[in-house]
Amino acid sequence: MGRRWPEAGWATLDFSDKEELTQLKRLHETLQKEIAAVTESLKELRESPDYELCQLAEQKSGVLDELAAERAKQLEIENAELEKQAERLAKEIKRLGGTEKIV
Repeated sequence: MGRRWPEAGWATLDFSDKEELTQLKRLHETLQKEIAAVTESLKELRESPDYELCQLAEQKSGVLDELAAERAKQLEIENAELEKQAERLAKEIKRLGGTEKIV
């Protein structure tokens, strides 16, 4: 069977002081609320894409460089498409009679 408090080296607690007991209850409630808030924040953090990316980066070195290179390539493609669209629109404006140069 387990050891009792004094035998385990723990001090006995005296709960006869009502004011101290009330303060301990408030402290306990506050700590419970804080633990719940931190637990919820930790859950939200672990569900975030940033956390997933951080975990992936820790597990596989160079993954951020790979992702950055892939994103740069996507942006280059998007930029080229936007430039083509701008050229088409400039031609359309010119065709419709706009003679002013677009800067």
